[in-house]
Amino acid sequence: MSSSCSHPVSKRALDIVGASLLLAGLAPVLGLVAACIWLDDGRPLLFTQTRAGCRGEPFRIFKFRTLTHEPEDPTRP
Repeated sequence: MSSSCSHPVSKRALDIVGASLLLAGLAPVLGLVAACIWLDDGRPLLFTQTRAGCRGEPFRIFKFRTLTHEPEDPTRP
């Protein structure tokens, strides 16, 4: 196996390990954000959207929901 063939494999492995470590480190913060959204607005906690990725391939992105279902009270400051 030449180094040019192993480069994409090693990069992919590094991407997966790095993302896993980052996710593990951020898990408490993400849990706190999810709890705050759940207590304030209820469910659903996540918003999903399909976006165009590399070479136009669609992928699904998950984001915390930040918009409410009810309109804002205009009398509130």
